[in-house]
Amino acid sequence: MHFIKTLFGIVFFIIPFTGLIAQPAGSLGESKAYPNPFMENITIEYHLQQDGRVEIQINNILGQQIKSLVKEDQQAGLQRVKWDGMDESGSLVRTGMYYITLRTPSDKTVIKVMKTK
Repeated sequence: MHFIKTLFGIVFFIIPFTGLIAQPAGSLGESKAYPNPFMENITIEYHLQQDGRVEIQINNILGQQIKSLVKEDQQAGLQRVKWDGMDESGSLVRTGMYYITLRTPSDKTVIKVMKTK
């Protein structure tokens, strides 16, 4: 580890990269949602590094949960889930920005998506 001090008194830590990345159980690899923006349906694709619990929820711009898509144990590998643009009551959501939250016991990813007409 190296320390560098600037003229402004800010200290940076430089940690040499070993090339090894630990993946906790149930952690998420690459995640994406497409098409984005979307009109009707959107596909959420993620790679689960190991078997584990997965939760996927949709939140509006105010942070309110409007839909729970997944809440289950899943096997490691590439996973795909479709969201039909409906909320928990079965109503089509309005045009606007939404946040898809993918969560495992050890990881969390948020994908910002836009619903259009």
